Amino acid sequence: MIDNKISAHEIQESMALMERPKLLLLDEPMNAMDKEMVCKIRALLLQLNQEKGVTILITSHNEKDIEVLCTHVYEICEHRLKKIKG
Repeated sequence: MIDNKISAHEIQESMALMERPKLLLLDEPMNAMDKEMVCKIRALLLQLNQEKGVTILITSHNEKDIEVLCTHVYEICEHRLKKIKG
């Protein structure tokens, strides 16, 4: 069974990718997605970065997303950026 419901968020993401950007700015991109969709989006983002050279800046509270997707990690602590990884 195919789910024909597409959220406004998914439409916005699709439209952004059609422009072939060099940079994506994503704020909590996997928020409120089920596990299957999260895996698909993670794979897509990795592919865009590795195969198309797209730079992706992500804000997230999800440690798994950060671990899987990020080569450079910064944390905001007491109004300052703190380098964590990379």
